Amino acid sequence: QAQLSGFNYNVEDWIMWLPEGGLFRPENVRQVWSRGGSAQLRLVRQLGRGRLTAEGNYSYTRSTNERSRRASDPAVGQQLIYVPLHQGSASLSWQRGGWYLSYLQEWAGRTYILSDNSEALPGFSVGALRLSRGWSWKLFSGRVYVKVENLWGENYELVANRPLPGRYYRVGINLEWNKTH
Repeated sequence: QAQLSGFNYNVEDWIMWLPEGGLFRPENVRQVWSRGGSAQLRLVRQLGRGRLTAEGNYSYTRSTNERSRRASDPAVGQQLIYVPLHQGSASLSWQRGGWYLSYLQEWAGRTYILSDNSEALPGFSVGALRLSRGWSWKLFSGRVYVKVENLWGENYELVANRPLPGRYYRVGINLEWNKTH
């Protein structure tokens, strides 16, 4: 299964959140032109009693400040802050019975942190591994899971000067009550 999509928006009075003193403040951008596209590919293969799924996603987003309220604004024509031009992910998962095992790798290209595009955060790529087991009993169903996030211990930031954690683990349970009518 494959899917392609594209978009093209011209937006008047775009609200952009700019970093200021550890917080963010809104600023009105007179006109923004956002365009791009995405591609998704999904392959599913039955292997005996199990199912193997491979997925890939890519997106290209060019969002530029087209007009400013300030004369000679160096931000005009530049990529908006915190909007990476390139992003993608790839995953491989295996499911059999109630068991589910998956690996996900996500990446993003550099992200500008100043409106004139003079400074940027570097691109990054992080992986995650998940193992879970689903079950059901009478009116209840659930899933117990163990997940390793940032598997490779990548040092990265989504917002300048706010590093995200290295490798960390999640253990949990999701419960549902399936009320019958």
